[in-house]
Amino acid sequence: MCLLSFAISCGEKEKEIVSVVSLAESEPLVTHVWKENSLASYSKDLFVTDSHHFFLDALGDTLLRVYPKDDPMTLTSYALKEEGASMLQSLEFVKGNSRYPNSDKGLWLVNGKREFVELSYEASPVEILNRIPLPARAGRSFDYHLAEEEMYSVPSFGDEKTAFYFFHPDSGYYRVGMDDSTNQQYQRTRNAYLNNMKVNESEATIVCAFRFFNRVVFYDMRGTIKQRITVGEEAIMPDNPNNTINMKEATKCFIHLAATDQYVYCLYDGSTDYSAPSRIVIFDWKGNHHKTLQTDRSLKKIAVDPTDQYILALTPSENNEGQEVVRYEL
Repeated sequence: MCLLSFAISCGEKEKEIVSVVSLAESEPLVTHVWKENSLASYSKDLFVTDSHHFFLDALGDTLLRVYPKDDPMTLTSYALKEEGASMLQSLEFVKGNSRYPNSDKGLWLVNGKREFVELSYEASPVEILNRIPLPARAGRSFDYHLAEEEMYSVPSFGDEKTAFYFFHPDSGYYRVGMDDSTNQQYQRTRNAYLNNMKVNESEATIVCAFRFFNRVVFYDMRGTIKQRITVGEEAIMPDNPNNTINMKEATKCFIHLAATDQYVYCLYDGSTDYSAPSRIVIFDWKGNHHKTLQTDRSLKKIAVDPTDQYILALTPSENNEGQEVVRYEL
């Protein structure tokens, strides 16, 4: 529940809301193992659509595996790593895409940090339906969102004072940070602003959940902060001696983010080594805290059914010799 909420004036701008959400009250979740992965098929990310589950492999020559929603064991399609400039080399999910909506049995991904590709998973292996080059200098980014006019993304290496940027072919890149006081304190600190981002165009809202701050920030589509939320009773801010972040020793706060049309699901760790049982802090797109869920294990990535019926998550196996895909009913 929200412990504190107040507005601060930004001159002529719309008032910014500053809130604190407690981690003390969490609803426990019951874990169901949906699938077990061996080290030979270790997933690095996952994605859920109305009909299928998608997994990106971190090892081997298989890049993508596709399963129907109701059958975790039946592999219906896959993508293989292939050599050459026009082939598939490494894949990541496009987090949102209103510019080129997914066709039936088609999914957009990023290939090799150089192009957007639409893959047809009706075929096995997949077929490439479309290719669109990434804008210049956009390859060192992640969490891509293709809006009708602009592309939104997060710098991979935590560019100084940049939480995310948006790009228009005519006006170029516009970089967005946090509030002025944080920008001043970390103005030359690389990696401080690493986060995961989601865009909701119908709500005209962007949300960022930060790795080294226990902070979730809601922006408008132009990068103006609408709401800053501290999750936990005390603010966590990383030390930055010599304008650096100790990536190993710093507390890891939000390590992944998923969203639907209704809610934002922020995966919170709270340890220095990604080992703590995870919490999932849920907000609506207005920035209102919906609820916080407590798991019995450390989750690494999450994906949510588009109708908010369940969460899928990646977690190490108990013997650390593989990986489990677990499911939580909502």
